[in-house]
Amino acid sequence: MKIPRLLAFCSLVASSLATTAFAGGHDRVRNLNANLLTGGVRTVEVEAPVGEFRIEPGPAGEVSAQVEVHCDRPVEPRCRRKAEDITLEGRDDGDRISIDVDGWPKGGNHGLSLKVLVTMPRDLDLDAEFGVGEVVVRGLEGGITLELGVGEVSVEMPAPAARRVDLEVGVGEAILYVGGRRIEGKGFLGKEVGWSHGEGRSAVSVDCGVGEIEVRLTE
Repeated sequence: MKIPRLLAFCSLVASSLATTAFAGGHDRVRNLNANLLTGGVRTVEVEAPVGEFRIEPGPAGEVSAQVEVHCDRPVEPRCRRKAEDITLEGRDDGDRISIDVDGWPKGGNHGLSLKVLVTMPRDLDLDAEFGVGEVVVRGLEGGITLELGVGEVSVEMPAPAARRVDLEVGVGEAILYVGGRRIEGKGFLGKEVGWSHGEGRSAVSVDCGVGEIEVRLTE
C-alpha cells in the first residue's frame, strides 16, 4: 500500500473508525444471512467496507455469513433508510466462495454501524479485504491473506499449521507472538514483521494501512 493512499486513509480515522465501536444504545435494525456449501472450494473471499468483523471456524462443508445492521438512534429516519441499502451477497465461483457486504453510505454514516460474522471450515484459505474497522480471525488453519485500510487486526492460529507470517503496517504497530517470543515490527513510520520458521503448510499475510496488527501462533 503506497504512502499517498495511506495519508488518505489517515483522514478517515476520526470520522470513520469510531463507527466500528458498538457502544450501548445501538439497536439492531436489520439481519442479513447467507449460507453456501463448500464442495470443491479452496478459498473463501470476504470483502466489506466498514464494520466490526469476526471470522472463525464453523461446520465442515459450509460457509455462513451474518450481518447485523445497527443504528445508534433507531428512530432516526436517515439511518433506517441507509440501513435498507446494506446488501450481503454470497457467491459460489467454483473453487472459491465470495462474501460481499456493500451499500455503505457515502458522505456520512448517519449513525449506521455493522457487525459481520463469517464462519468457514478451518482448513480452507481466507482472502479478505476491509476498509475501516476491527477484524478478529480465530482458529483457522488454512492460509490467511488480509488487507485492512484503517483499524485493528487480531489473528490467532495454531502454531503447527503455520509456515510463515508476513505483517506490514503503513502507519502503526505490527507484533507477532510465537514460541513464547514477542517479535515487534521493524521500521520508522511503517512496520514490518517477517517470520518463516514454521513447519505447517499455511502462510499468514496481513497488510494494514493505518492501525495495529497482532498475530499469535498458539501451541
